[in-house]
Amino acid sequence: MRSINMLFALVLGSAHAACIEASDGFVSPSTPVATPPGDLFETQGPPRCDGVCVTTAPATYTGPSIFWLGPESEAPDCPIETPHGGIEGFIKTPMHALFARECLVTPSDLCVEEGETCAPAPREDHRLCVHHNGDTSCPEGYEHWKQVIQIEGNMLITLCCQELTRSG
Repeated sequence: MRSINMLFALVLGSAHAACIEASDGFVSPSTPVATPPGDLFETQGPPRCDGVCVTTAPATYTGPSIFWLGPESEAPDCPIETPHGGIEGFIKTPMHALFARECLVTPSDLCVEEGETCAPAPREDHRLCVHHNGDTSCPEGYEHWKQVIQIEGNMLITLCCQELTRSG
């Protein structure tokens, strides 16, 4: 019995010593901590949109998304900022078939203006668009429309895109 008591005392003593060693540098919650100058939260300001602010589409439309439009044989993969593909189809034209590939955007509310959403800036050969099933008119801000026959399901989609504007 005496050896068990001594073993118990030895284990408790070791545990206590380990706790003291592990607590070096511990600051009590009641100890005031100095905030370094240039605190990160003070200098960064509010989050901002690093892409483009675009008109939020009405609830019955899908998007905004980034679309590539052109010959199917030249269709690039979706950009790294929008890696997930959406609908693919062919634009209804009387002369030749143009291919449409959607790259899905995860919109955010980092824009200052009410009614706008933040989306990645499209590459030179892509456009920001919204779409709706069937033949329908386009919402304000997305006046350039095309009708697309979706490959999967052979469904008609109205594709409404923003005007391509580039600075510089």
